[in-house]
Amino acid sequence: MMIDVENIREIVKHILEDVPIKQAPFAESVGMDKAQVSRFVSGKSGISDYTINKIKKVYPKYFDINEATPVDDNVMEVHLVPHQAQAGYAQEYLEENFVNELPTLYVTKENDKGNYLAFEIKGDSMDYGKNAIREYDKVLAKELPQMYWADKLHYNKYIFIIVLDSGLICKQITEHNPANGVITCHSFNPFYEDFQINIKEVRQLFYIKKIIERSINL
Repeated sequence: MMIDVENIREIVKHILEDVPIKQAPFAESVGMDKAQVSRFVSGKSGISDYTINKIKKVYPKYFDINEATPVDDNVMEVHLVPHQAQAGYAQEYLEENFVNELPTLYVTKENDKGNYLAFEIKGDSMDYGKNAIREYDKVLAKELPQMYWADKLHYNKYIFIIVLDSGLICKQITEHNPANGVITCHSFNPFYEDFQINIKEVRQLFYIKKIIERSINL
């Protein structure tokens, strides 16, 4: 059973009536804006899994966990690394407590096992062409373990999330020289120039499986 959006709508109405709390403070507390809350409550728009989980964390007593959590065998729960957590993730990715405190999303279950994370894309460097990935898009990515980095990466089919000490970047890898460990990072947006880094500087490497939530650019 997937998340019942109508049930969430009724819970939000109940929170607004019960606290009581104005729409603007409620919106700020869960990362929405007042107009989004108004549209959702009136039934004019939906709501993302990320926002549902945020509401659950801020107002847990209003949720029956059995009703609010998907139990379908065809879905899986993955942690999301949003914009504001990316610098922290780059420093704390080995800390289980940090990762477990990240928000979660429910996505269609993948057939192959591995370490999956969702990432919220930051910046417009990949926002160009038919394979564009926009800022605020949420993507599902699978980790490529370090044991596979020594040989030449199979990079032709994938876009990567590269975790560095300085933060996270989303790039296409267009060349990898196993002899010296240098990889060439390419942006779809022609405004950005290619650059090289050594694979030794990379802390984690994920390849994107799919876009799970698309941002809208007006």
